[in-house]
Amino acid sequence: MAKWITIEGREHPLLIHGTYDLEVGDRVTVFPLKGNKISAATAKGLPIEPGARVVVVPHERYPGSQIYRSIFGNDEMAPHIHIGNIGEYQIIFVDEYADFHAEITSNPPLQSQTWNFGDWQSGSLNTSWDANPSHQYRHPGWYNVRLTARNQHLSDTVTWESAVRVEVPPPTSLSASNVGSGRVRVSWTPGIPNESCKVMVRTDMYPPHPNNGTIIYWGQATSLELNLTPGTRYYFRVWGIYEGVFSEGYQSSSLVVRSDIIPPGTYYLDRINDYHIGGGGSSTTVGNMLGHNNNHTLLGDYGWVEASWDSVSSISQIKEVTIAEATGGIRLYKINPNNYIHPSSYSLITGVDNYAISFKEPNIIRIRVTTGGGFSEPTPGAYGNIVWVSALIE
Repeated sequence: MAKWITIEGREHPLLIHGTYDLEVGDRVTVFPLKGNKISAATAKGLPIEPGARVVVVPHERYPGSQIYRSIFGNDEMAPHIHIGNIGEYQIIFVDEYADFHAEITSNPPLQSQTWNFGDWQSGSLNTSWDANPSHQYRHPGWYNVRLTARNQHLSDTVTWESAVRVEVPPPTSLSASNVGSGRVRVSWTPGIPNESCKVMVRTDMYPPHPNNGTIIYWGQATSLELNLTPGTRYYFRVWGIYEGVFSEGYQSSSLVVRSDIIPPGTYYLDRINDYHIGGGGSSTTVGNMLGHNNNHTLLGDYGWVEASWDSVSSISQIKEVTIAEATGGIRLYKINPNNYIHPSSYSLITGVDNYAISFKEPNIIRIRVTTGGGFSEPTPGAYGNIVWVSALIE
């Protein structure tokens, strides 16, 4: 009975001792060797003892082949490569490094391992003989990585398809501001190494994509001005471009276009639009929160108020709102109104226990007392002690 060895794990034709080309799954006959002669009894399938040396001859698919002296010990084997996360891929940005690691077993000992990073544009840097190399990718796209391991007699090669995805980084900033008379300035920072940017605008929050919207700019500049319809909210998005490839990520900004310009400064509430006095509150004190003074309101337990700034035409113009509350001393709560725009609901402000606050376009703030003040009150029922509310315009 013949003895067989199945050559496994070969992704390319295998050359044994420069003699025979074998492919994945090929079987070869193994003959025990005595000196330089093959025993006639071998054909009868004599046992091969551990440590014996053998001659490898191709199977009958090559019946005319001569027997060459391809000799190795039967305890020897080709290197075997194991890449734990093969089938997955790394995502990096242009100019970043990808790291590689593989486990290799070999007997006799490994003589060399060669990584090919699939990045022909990197020249000689495309190859590494390190055990755990890193490679810097300077161009966007998908890359296949190949590792070849060799010992004294044999080799093993593993190709890692789509091992690395190199993406174009997004721009690092985008802002939009009113210049006046319906004119808007849009500015952005392309980010390194982007060569240009594409800026889009819409009047709704349609899913972001470089083709979803109206193109307002495509090129190497970093800002522009354009005329838009006053009173309309616009959504701006910018994508980076490098070597003709768009970034996966983007930056976004939005604003309501206005025709007037408010000088920078601090503005205090001008008008009480509506209110409800809760338990322990006093309707005669509601007006105390208007302007800038030291008198405070008594909204009462779960009372609420809606007030506005006559000089502010849109919440989007306000950078910061400060609420001064007089409970055991003046407490200042600073918030960004654009984070709390809810037409019919309130939002609890982080770190503020006793108020829920929201904003409504064009210029209304809503404040509701949510608990019994949240602090130890000197006077029972004295809840919602708001002194003044200011809007910062820059």
